[in-house]
This record gives sequence, structure tokens and C-alpha cells, in this order.
Amino acid sequence: MPPIHITVRGIEKLLKELKPNKAQGPDNIPARILKEIASKIAPILTIIFQKSINSGTPPSDWLKAHIVPIHKNNDRTIASNYRPISLTSIPCKILEHISTSIHKHLEKHNILTD
Repeated sequence: MPPIHITVRGIEKLLKELKPNKAQGPDNIPARILKEIASKIAPILTIIFQKSINSGTPPSDWLKAHIVPIHKNNDRTIASNYRPISLTSIPCKILEHISTSIHKHLEKHNILTD
């Protein structure tokens, strides 16, 4: 299989498509800022994403998350009526999106074996 190449244009596109009100993670960088500076930060993130895909490991800081309780239903005073969600950094979410896309492609074309 040929190497997977992450492109600056693809990363810039993903950054520009960010929803400005998307929750920020432990890095406290708002999506709005990443969207506004997409053309400047895309080359840097492309290098980080490519290294991560090549090595199979994300940057260690991106593994940190804020765990936030989200109310499911009924009485708000009962803990079991909440579910935890993990808020990771937005670049981490983009890397997850890339990894998921690669995995779907590999499955679709029967490249992966048991």
C-alpha cells in the first residue's frame, strides 16, 4: 500500500468547515480562532497529523480531555441521569476524523484482513 499523505489543502478545508461554537478542549483554543487562522495554521497541523499517522500515535497533549456531565433526562438532581462526554482539543478531533476516514477507506476496499 502506498504511503498516506495528508495535504495542507485538505487540513485547511477541514479547519474552515469548523462550527465556530464547537466546544473547546483542554487547550482552550476556540474553533472560531482555528477557523479564522486556517490558512496560517494548516501547514503546521499537516506536519503534526502526518507524523501522527506515520507513527500511529497522536501528540500526548491531545490525549487529555475535560470530562463534562451532560443531562440525559428526568430529575437533574440524580447523578445517573447524566452521561459523561470527553472534550478533547479540536486538532485532536480533526485527527480522529482523518483516522476514521482512512479506516473507512481501507474497509470499503477490503484492504484490511482479520
